[in-house]
Amino acid sequence: MLLGKRSISRLLKVLLFFLIILDTGGWLGIRVYCVSAVFLLYGSRSINKLSPLLVICWLIGLLLITPAIYVSYTSGIEIDKILPWIVVPVFFPIFFVSVAGARLNDADIIAIGYMLSTCTLLVSLIRFLDLDFANVLVGFLIERDAGFFNIKESFFGVQPDAYFKWSLFLVIPACIAIFNKQKISSASNLLALLAAPSRFGAILVSMYLLFNSKINRSLAVLTILFCIFIAFGYFEQDEGVSIRTLHFNDYSNLLFDVNRLFWGYGPGSEFYSSGFQMYTDNTEISQLEILRKFGIYFFLFLNAVYFYVVVIAFKKNFRAHSGALLIYYLASISNPVLVSIPSLIYFCYVISLFKLDPHPRFLNFIN
Repeated sequence: MLLGKRSISRLLKVLLFFLIILDTGGWLGIRVYCVSAVFLLYGSRSINKLSPLLVICWLIGLLLITPAIYVSYTSGIEIDKILPWIVVPVFFPIFFVSVAGARLNDADIIAIGYMLSTCTLLVSLIRFLDLDFANVLVGFLIERDAGFFNIKESFFGVQPDAYFKWSLFLVIPACIAIFNKQKISSASNLLALLAAPSRFGAILVSMYLLFNSKINRSLAVLTILFCIFIAFGYFEQDEGVSIRTLHFNDYSNLLFDVNRLFWGYGPGSEFYSSGFQMYTDNTEISQLEILRKFGIYFFLFLNAVYFYVVVIAFKKNFRAHSGALLIYYLASISNPVLVSIPSLIYFCYVISLFKLDPHPRFLNFIN
């Protein structure tokens, strides 16, 4: 009976976090309820897991984004356009205590990745087979802005996309599964990245496969060649690279203003993108979007904290997570996912592994 209770408890925990990530962008309308449930079940009893160091870092982050929020407010940007971009820094403590209190482990992250990759592969298969309800499903996903579900010509013929807003998150469970020799989950995540398609993410994961000492080198090389063949044969014209090149040109012009470089244009602010050929408040390049919205001070602070956690994870022998964080950072160059709820959940999970003392001397948990 005890085993049954533990199994149900774990299933509920994994399901709640899976639904939070699945509802990235709010297309299902259940994210708020799931986050609330997670906090009530796990976070409310784990407030003491917040160390002074985490609170200090959180307050510094809030202080650094305040000027950007003020810029948005004085520019007349509506509050509903500002909020989506500040959820992660503002609600970090709630997510941290919830993740720490839930006591997630690698198996849970792998299970969540398996569930997400299954969703991608199912949607991709339904579209590929052109089943009767495929158009209804795609229409619902497009209407709810769940991601990108276009049909494009490729070297292999007509290929339907199944790219959800959380698709790039799959690089994280893929890396963890590879490190832990979970072959089925590794293959599922990698195939889902290719089916989405996230070409850059798939290539990065296959490179991680090559440099992982626990994996057969011949298999890794064949996987890399396969991913490169699929990735670069997918489109007749490499639209993504040309669009991102135009984005870089736009950013160089925007950030030429020194005052804007320091404090940013504000969350929710729009600019004309030569790549999209329209006004937008977001592009694919996470790092430059953070710099544009919040300015160089928050940009440097966020990057310093991120790589600090990467180094500490490596130092404390959490090699799978150190590598996954690094791969995810590189992958976010091609998609605006670095500051998002899925990445926040995983980031909080990695920090929770450090077992911070609730009352430490400053920085003593490094040693």
